[in-house]
Order: sequence, then C-alpha cells, then structure tokens
Amino acid sequence: MAKTAFFIDLEAWPCLVAGGSPEALDRTKILLDQGAWVSVWSQDFAEGFSDLANHNNRLSIVRGNLTPEMLEHLLKSHQPPRLVVLATGSGQR
Repeated sequence: MAKTAFFIDLEAWPCLVAGGSPEALDRTKILLDQGAWVSVWSQDFAEGFSDLANHNNRLSIVRGNLTPEMLEHLLKSHQPPRLVVLATGSGQR
C-alpha cells in the first residue's frame, strides 16, 4: 500500500475511526496524541483500547456496526467528523 504524509492540525477536531483492529488502535492513539476528539466504532476491539481512558473524555467507544446510513447521519450532524479513518484490519481496501 502506498503511504502519504499529511500535516494537519487535529487539535479539537472531531474524528471517526471505523474498526477496532490493532491498526485502528494505533491510528486512534495518534489522533488522541494530537488533541483530536475521537469516536471509534466497531463490534470488537483489540486489546489496548481500554488503556486509552486517560485522554480527558476525548475518546468515545461505540460497540456496533457503522452502517452507511449511520455514517451519512453522522456526516450531516451538528458536528460532523472532519476526518474519517477506516482501519478494519481486514486487509481489504
């Protein structure tokens, strides 16, 4: 997979991570360390997500499927995520 670097100020940005894989955990840590407000959606979560509780209420974990309808609702909401990260760990793109 090709990789591209982005330089974004994520401070106080609402972000959404779809997936609970180890890759999702890594990306969630990066977002939280940069000051983002993160919602993570998945049915199952890798070990380590519970260790992220020390991020001053900037992390919301939602156990459930992020359906296309729910994503559309979130994107049209009062405070839509400004960044969506897909990290299912399934090996699919």
